[in-house]
Amino acid sequence: LCEASIAYSMMGSPYWMAPEVLQASIDKKSGYNSSVDIWSLGCTVIQMFTGKQPWSDLAPAAALFKVLHESPQLPEALSFEGKDFLKHCFCRNPEERPSASDLMKHPFVTTHFHQYNNIHSSVKVFAQKKPFR
Repeated sequence: LCEASIAYSMMGSPYWMAPEVLQASIDKKSGYNSSVDIWSLGCTVIQMFTGKQPWSDLAPAAALFKVLHESPQLPEALSFEGKDFLKHCFCRNPEERPSASDLMKHPFVTTHFHQYNNIHSSVKVFAQKKPFR
């Protein structure tokens, strides 16, 4: 999805799915935009840190129920900056969820990944190229 696009179909893995994706499939009125990717990014960070996706102990249907009503549990051993980063990713209101550009400026990224200080400009250049087809 590009930032201005709205989608209504339910696609993706239940363990990485943002709540608004489920809500769109339930009420058929509300859609979702690219902010769902930020939620999924948070799930990916959890998996990278713990080796398991959020709610990995649950069956897919139970995980979907959790997604609809809760945010994933944050790993205890994660740094303060990491937990704050994930709290932003898992903001329940998609309108308040940060963009990828905002997250690139978060202390979790700027403090721990300073060797990649030009990544933001690299991503910007890549994003301006013609999309894959």
